[in-house]
Amino acid sequence: MPRGAWWAKAAALGVLNIGLFLPLLFVAAERLPGGVAATLAAAQPLVVAVLAVTVLHERLSPWRLLWGVTGVVGVGLVVIGPNAALDTVGVVAGLAGAVTMALGVTLTKRWGRPAGVGATTFAGWQLTAGGLFLLPLTFLAEGRLPRSTCPRPSATSGWGWSAV
Repeated sequence: MPRGAWWAKAAALGVLNIGLFLPLLFVAAERLPGGVAATLAAAQPLVVAVLAVTVLHERLSPWRLLWGVTGVVGVGLVVIGPNAALDTVGVVAGLAGAVTMALGVTLTKRWGRPAGVGATTFAGWQLTAGGLFLLPLTFLAEGRLPRSTCPRPSATSGWGWSAV
């Protein structure tokens, strides 16, 4: 279980890395051709390089910038086709997704992992926090689950007998 300040840190990382990043990624993927969405996501290392200066107080090396730009251009050359269309909402979502994940990565480097906590547990708390953040948003956007998706007792008990 998280302790002390790690409750808030795990919640912040979960919201950034899961709760905000994934919906923005899916909006970008829905509204943009895959190559454009992938190129926007490839901007994340550049954002991390800039955030490392402001959050981690690291120096911005020209090599980091050069490799970041090279990566974005390289991904763009490989995956963007001649008929790629841009959609403002998709582009904003793609860039915002890259920023949220970059901030999550940067804060993870700043805070580290709590002592005695394994990587799986650390990721699990982030996934839990991100899922809890998304739960009310999902109900607002999608409404409640239709009755047909809820398993009936007869269906689930029948499956149990088939395994015997």
